[in-house]
Amino acid sequence: MTIVTDSKGLTTGMLQMHSSGQQLAAFHARPDSATSVPIVVVMHQTYGMNEYSRDVCRRLGKAGYFAILPDLYGRYGSVEGLTREAIAQGIARKVEDCGVMADIRACVDQAAGMTGDSNRLGVMGFAWGAQFVWLSCAEIEGCRAGVSWYGRLVREASPQRPVPWRDTVAHLHAPVLGLYAGTDPYVTPEIIDEMRQAMTTAPVHTELHCYPEASHGFHADYQPQYRSDDAQDGWNRQMSWFEQNGVR
Repeated sequence: MTIVTDSKGLTTGMLQMHSSGQQLAAFHARPDSATSVPIVVVMHQTYGMNEYSRDVCRRLGKAGYFAILPDLYGRYGSVEGLTREAIAQGIARKVEDCGVMADIRACVDQAAGMTGDSNRLGVMGFAWGAQFVWLSCAEIEGCRAGVSWYGRLVREASPQRPVPWRDTVAHLHAPVLGLYAGTDPYVTPEIIDEMRQAMTTAPVHTELHCYPEASHGFHADYQPQYRSDDAQDGWNRQMSWFEQNGVR
């Protein structure tokens, strides 16, 4: 049940910009009749920038946002033709936190130079990309809110990811909504409990909502684990979260 959102009333397409001296490609979708719209930066799944993530941007565009989706793998290589496992064990491990933060800032600058309003900035992401929602809400200046779809916050430190996850929690300045699955093999109930305990010390409001029967990727309508009711409920919560926190 793949959802296809048309581009009627939208301006869409690829953008090219520079980020930390590197060329960065990003897909965007925005209302074609608006002059100042809120910006939402979208972080893709392990699979990379695909039709599903582009459709998410079109959905946000239809809702009145300037949605921009950076290719977070762009500076490291191509994932074309690779399996999820090959991507996860290869290029995804090379991606550096600092590079992602630079890419997000470049996207915000690009959007702001078009029709985006950087004073109303939100971030969202799915699975692998959602880990950067948490980091963005601690490090990206002007970010008002983030939504993490089954994104792992608890993660091992590495040269690519040097900031301990509890330090990220301690430095949150924008509220985060986490949407999780009760049968997720990657973000288990034990990990969610650990996250909940850490969130009690966060300096800003966070909210973790769990769908007991869902599994990892329940919003991905092109995959078998898609659950339409949970996906729609999560989307509604996301849009309300953005509105409540000044993104909309």
